[in-house]
Amino acid sequence: MTALLLATSLALGAAQSKDFDLTSLDEASAAVVQGVVVDATTRQVGDDLRTAYTVATEEKLRGDSPGLIHFELPGGTLDGRTQRFSGVPTWTAGTEVVLFVPWEGPMRFSGLFTVDEGALHSDVTESMGSFPSYIEDLQEALVD
Repeated sequence: MTALLLATSLALGAAQSKDFDLTSLDEASAAVVQGVVVDATTRQVGDDLRTAYTVATEEKLRGDSPGLIHFELPGGTLDGRTQRFSGVPTWTAGTEVVLFVPWEGPMRFSGLFTVDEGALHSDVTESMGSFPSYIEDLQEALVD
């Protein structure tokens, strides 16, 4: 089973960045998963680039989630052209990630994290504030 989640507007992502706290993300999420990007394919849509990601779930931190999660984010690199948007990650195959998978609707930019040696990193903000900085801390903080 796969989930198709589309992040369709930068305005939506910007509006959601205010929800960058564990309680808000957790309540708005059907599942929280740790996984690895297995595909990142960029295409041009009008003047913009969009990248479709496929993430293979390696561990379900909370909730139930399919083995593969599909979603699209604005930006990417295609034919030597790179387009980046503030608060939106750009990943390549092999990148380890943590996703807060929403109950419905688009993937929330504030719920996308890159994992580097167990540490969580966000493109939404440089400061994690009181948000857990490591996967182990996140696992302990999540309520099933």
